[in-house]
Amino acid sequence: AAVWPAATRAAGLPAVRDLPLANLADLDDDVVALELNEPGPLGLELAASRDGVSFVLAGVVDGGQAARRLAALRRSLANARLVAVDDVELADDPRATVALVTSPDRPKTLYFKLEPPERRRPAAARRAAKP
Repeated sequence: AAVWPAATRAAGLPAVRDLPLANLADLDDDVVALELNEPGPLGLELAASRDGVSFVLAGVVDGGQAARRLAALRRSLANARLVAVDDVELADDPRATVALVTSPDRPKTLYFKLEPPERRRPAAARRAAKP
């Protein structure tokens, strides 16, 4: 853990303590908290969203920590946007997101905002529903 601050500075990542705190009480029903407690890899794959500055959940590692937690929650967070990590709201700074997600601190709580209901359907079903 003592190596982490030096590594973040070397990579040009912001210090986690300098990031703005999220107002988690204002999160709506479309936000799901995923708490990961085990040391080691989180077992999830993030991808850049369409806007290029935020991240979405692109997948989970089979049998990994995130997959086991999502199975216990009986939820799918496919393509959900990552909006906060622990108590820090993610702004439009991809470097801050990387610093927070890759930090070895545990437990780690990731907050994902689900897509609007009309976008949760598979693309083929959305196309078929268009007039």
